[in-house]
Amino acid sequence: MQILSTSIVPGEDVVHHRMASGGRSLRSRLSAWLEKAADADAVVLSGSVSLGTRYDQLVAARVFASRYPRRPVVLADCTWEPGSRALDRVFRTERPVGVDRPARHGRRVTRLAIGRLRAPNIHCCVLSSEEGRRFPPFWGIEEANVHVTPYWASNLGALRDARDAAPAPAGAEPPAVFAGGDSLRDYRPLLEAAEAVQGTVRIATRLPVPSSLPSNVVAGPVGQDEFLRLAVQAQVAVVPLVADAQRSGGQKTYLGAMGLGQTVVVPEAPGVLDHVRPDVTGLVPPADDAGALAEAVNAAVTDADLRRRLGEAAQADVAERFSAAAYGERLYGIARGLLERA
Repeated sequence: MQILSTSIVPGEDVVHHRMASGGRSLRSRLSAWLEKAADADAVVLSGSVSLGTRYDQLVAARVFASRYPRRPVVLADCTWEPGSRALDRVFRTERPVGVDRPARHGRRVTRLAIGRLRAPNIHCCVLSSEEGRRFPPFWGIEEANVHVTPYWASNLGALRDARDAAPAPAGAEPPAVFAGGDSLRDYRPLLEAAEAVQGTVRIATRLPVPSSLPSNVVAGPVGQDEFLRLAVQAQVAVVPLVADAQRSGGQKTYLGAMGLGQTVVVPEAPGVLDHVRPDVTGLVPPADDAGALAEAVNAAVTDADLRRRLGEAAQADVAERFSAAAYGERLYGIARGLLERA
């Protein structure tokens, strides 16, 4: 049994071959990958691709599925949503303040394109139970071809390196609370809650932020090194997400913080309960409730014993369930199961 994968996630019986090996043009990338894939019993590609790569792995999935209709094609991380953010940028669509809303342009084109991936041997992996329920009817994919594979702490190595390299704070204390990222973030409840938070709040985002902020809040874009430094120095990591999003998001951020043993506060949103155990590995207040969010953040900021308990449990849970190896078992287990049933 041989599984060919474009992912870096390790696994037994898996041969790794990145799509970029064929050169810069789409045709050369596809040709090189398809030549390598000819001997594979099953292939695993990324469903999370962009216009920048010309959706090469989705194209490869469709071509391979047509060429070898009896061989399984597994698409990992199918974090799809209607519309194209690339088109929004082209049309200079105004972004709302404090929240990452769905793309406005290209919704029909997106659904038509995804329709090309409907094939009996193409299987889509999503990152949460809620997506497992929503995905089939929304995208027109058969339920039997949709699989839930919770994500992994893919940025934990970078966070550990940043923590080890970070100098001891000089002068100003590091922020008590850190919240960062752009994708599917909704900072409005956190900004509303901030005045009641007992400590400084640092928000690192490229999303538009209000011109007037609470006195204990600093918000705006930062470079990657500064982002990592802030992330590893804060006592509490808050990951405020869009509660009614079509897909889940933020897993890399809160799983990375959990892997460091930090306390995470993640309001309810798609995917959160697949990765965070409320009051065991993190705090999960109700969505869109600034008062409940402030209460949860203050509980974490002011109670060192609570932070220690949650942090230790979170770190152990990430090591057991959300490591690269654990994710590989979930992902490649789908391919193996399909081959065994063939």
